[in-house]
Formats: sequence, structure tokens, C-alpha cells
Amino acid sequence: MNRPRRVAVTAPPEPGVRSRPVPSRPVPETLLDPARAELARRTRRAQVRRATLTLVCGALLLLGVPVLLRVAPGLSEWRVAGLPLGWIVVAWLPYPLLALLAWWHLRGAERAERAGPDEPDGTEPAGDTVAAPGGTLPDSDPDGAPAGSPGAAPRPTADHRAPSP
Repeated sequence: MNRPRRVAVTAPPEPGVRSRPVPSRPVPETLLDPARAELARRTRRAQVRRATLTLVCGALLLLGVPVLLRVAPGLSEWRVAGLPLGWIVVAWLPYPLLALLAWWHLRGAERAERAGPDEPDGTEPAGDTVAAPGGTLPDSDPDGAPAGSPGAAPRPTADHRAPSP
């Protein structure tokens, strides 16, 4: 019996649509050398600690204000500039404190990213320039040629993951 041959029918690709299906399993990341892998682990741990502390402080702030007003109902009777203190605590106080908490978190996360192999706690090294992990300055290639000059080698990107499909 002659069966008709199976033919794959496809449509032309549409703009903005992925041409390949998304893989069901995550794509494994490329391996880093042990020193850079340890630096990445340290940076991640520092940032997770900072994020946890930030979330705890934010939760205490946002949940603590209603608890404070429940425990001390007399705050609603006090007036500051003609407004009840309880209203000021709920409507105005959390926002500058949350902005300060966000600034603190961002500053600490950036400090952890800037930390080199010799600064495990995220503190910056002394001096105006920070050496790249390979020991060269960020504005030069390994041979010492300035970045962007005709003889300079291409600089690697900061993203060390495998390229996405």
C-alpha cells in the first residue's frame, strides 16, 4: 500500500516571533575557571545576604507601622502641623524609609559586584583604578594596547553564560 509521503508544512517567520521553540531544559552555562567561579559564588552569596536583609527590613517597616498604630492608638490623637500623627506615620513615613532602604541595597549590591579576588567582603581596593580579574587594567588588552586600538584584542563581555538560541 502506498502511503503519501509526510511533508512538514511551515509558515514564513513573523516579525517578533521566535523561530525556534524554547528548550524544555535550561541550557547549561559555560564553565568558568575556578578563581572566577569562586568570585561569582562569593558575589552571589553577598548579594543574597543583602537581599534577604533588605526584604526583612522592608517587611518589618511595612508590617510594623500597622502594629505600631494598633499598640499605640494614642498616636492618632497627636497632631503635627494640624495632621494626626497616625496618618503621617502611615501616609508619609514609609516612603522615604523605603527609598533609603532601596538606596542602601543597591549600593551594597554594586559594591559586592566591584569586589575583586582580594576583597571578599565587597570593599573597594585602594587606588583610582581597579584591575580586571586577569590582572590587566579595564582599558587595555592583555598585551597592554589601549582598548579600541587597531592591535587590541576584543574585550570579553561581562556575561559569561552560554548564548541563548
